[in-house]
Amino acid sequence: MDINKKVYENVENRGHCLSAVVISGVYQGSRMISAGGKTEIFGDAGQDFWNGCENVKSTDICKIKSSTVFFKYFSSHPKLYIFGGGHVARELCKICAMCGFSVTVIDDREEFVTKERFEDAEKRVCCDFESVFDKQNFAEDAYFAVLTRGHSYDQACIENILKLPAAYVGMIGSRKKVVHSFGLLKNSGFSGEDISRINSPIGLEIGAKTPAEIAVSIAAQMIQVKNTQRKNILDASLFKYDETNYILLTVAEKEGSSPAEKGAMMVVFEDRTKGAVGTVGGGNAEFMAVKRAYKLFDENKEFYVGEYDMDKEDSNTKMVCGGRVKIVFEKFSEADAGI
Repeated sequence: MDINKKVYENVENRGHCLSAVVISGVYQGSRMISAGGKTEIFGDAGQDFWNGCENVKSTDICKIKSSTVFFKYFSSHPKLYIFGGGHVARELCKICAMCGFSVTVIDDREEFVTKERFEDAEKRVCCDFESVFDKQNFAEDAYFAVLTRGHSYDQACIENILKLPAAYVGMIGSRKKVVHSFGLLKNSGFSGEDISRINSPIGLEIGAKTPAEIAVSIAAQMIQVKNTQRKNILDASLFKYDETNYILLTVAEKEGSSPAEKGAMMVVFEDRTKGAVGTVGGGNAEFMAVKRAYKLFDENKEFYVGEYDMDKEDSNTKMVCGGRVKIVFEKFSEADAGI
């Protein structure tokens, strides 16, 4: 199996995956993937070489001993669990789904978790707010928005959520309610550090009044957290193709105002009729990178690292983007599919 298919399956099944490859030096071509506490090693580099690398959670080029290693950290779309199926929840589901969150809505009333009411939700769960934590598998580093119809339901949800490794926890309510809720949590044995994880009153301060405006403030706060915590995390959905001969381009470094974000990826197929999928920023730099990728197919090498100056004027648009990107090229062939 193509190692990138393994990455894709790990992300689908476990929510994340680390992929690493030695691009120069001793053990060039050796690879490692790690997900869910399980590490697989391919090539000459042994466990001693990779020891501790499974904890990397970013996309970077690093030196290990006398070798240069390229790490790529992949994660699924952030998972959002909304507790309560009211007006704010309905608006929040729409906005967050549009912003790339995978949304699950939970309510104990069947009529409040219908497909018609939450057509943008990936899952709709009808269950009471206590037992759902025993019945539902919650993703690691998920986002939780507690928007139920009553204080007691909110409290039950929050007490269970604080036992999970959440990326974001938010609870709706007035400041008076928040003070009361935090007091109950303290009496239940939760530490100040536990309680400080809760964003409550939920959302950014934008003077929101309507359900839609409140939903915007909540979504904005979650996006703020997501874009702080999930820097340089890659999307494995690019690996859903069937081709075996291709070159993977990944932006490893970025400087200046380049439109390409660090971690941007593109797959260039050897069969030119298939073209390419993804992007490393577009414009003249991408054109030159694709041209270099096709050249790499004919060369006796697996890797190439190229730097592209975005300050040069695009001859077609006469526009200058600015900045510089470093792109790592990895060649995959039918022979690699047997990994």
